[in-house]
Amino acid sequence: ATDIARTEVSRVYNTAYWEQSSEAGLRYPVLRKAWDHVDDAPGLSAHQRRHSRPAHIAMDRRTAIEPIPVSEPFVFSDGTRMQHPHDPSVGAKHTVGCRCRMRLVTPDPE
Repeated sequence: ATDIARTEVSRVYNTAYWEQSSEAGLRYPVLRKAWDHVDDAPGLSAHQRRHSRPAHIAMDRRTAIEPIPVSEPFVFSDGTRMQHPHDPSVGAKHTVGCRCRMRLVTPDPE
């Protein structure tokens, strides 16, 4: 029950944050987003750290280097497309027990 509750709370949070971000992205086209794999979250066991989803870690690393436009989906190597962590349009493989979140990125002024 705890895993389900944590997953659903994260889904609501990430969906709301993405909706806000989408509106901001329309006003500020330079706004980008990145995937944050949270491996240091409070309560995360050593087992959970060792069994983090490799695809989520890879997405974190890829978008940390090159954030993507807010309107574009995160595209995983298996073809899964997600607008944000816990995107309800995808199955449990990418969402249940996930502790990831989306982060907005503004470009550095040049």
